[in-house]
Amino acid sequence: MTGLAVAWRAALDGAVYGQPLVIGDTVVAATENDTVYGLDRGTGAERWHRHLGTPVPLSDLPCGNIDPLGITGTAVYDPSSGRVFVVAESTGFHHTLYGLDLADGTVRVQREIPAPDGQPRVDQQRAALLLTGGRVYVAFGGLDGDCGPYVGSVVGVPVSGTGALISYQVPTTREGGIWAPGGRPGRHAVRLGRQRRGHLRGLRLQ
Repeated sequence: MTGLAVAWRAALDGAVYGQPLVIGDTVVAATENDTVYGLDRGTGAERWHRHLGTPVPLSDLPCGNIDPLGITGTAVYDPSSGRVFVVAESTGFHHTLYGLDLADGTVRVQREIPAPDGQPRVDQQRAALLLTGGRVYVAFGGLDGDCGPYVGSVVGVPVSGTGALISYQVPTTREGGIWAPGGRPGRHAVRLGRQRRGHLRGLRLQ
């Protein structure tokens, strides 16, 4: 092997901040336009897409650097149910967890996540999601600029979408945002473009 080469390109409907997931022969990517795509790993051809809401324009926020603000955190896959989980921010400053069927993008789980600090307008879901113990864990920090009285927190949502939520809030009067990277790299690489209109490039090892 001598390096990487571009195998395909795919134009999406918004910027991509979260790390795309490679699950079997499907690449899952989510955009700041609140859309999730399932792409063919080998060709980049679209298999399905699901638009989950209307993202929040930057003009509605007191600070920040993403316009619009939709799905920012890296998704997580649950192999036991075949569902991909994402958190979408939508107008009205709602943060909603969605579980989508990997096969066709059908929404199987939908659960709004109340902000533990009571400040959804200035809470940003940017950290990668975590799946463990039958729950999806969703971490919150603040917007770029650290405006407003946000306090970092983590919420655990049952993978079924029903049942009690559990949460932790950083013991501070302000800030303490919780951030996390995406998952570890694997054999199949996906390069992303963070332009107003997102572009993915599938890379192959040579």
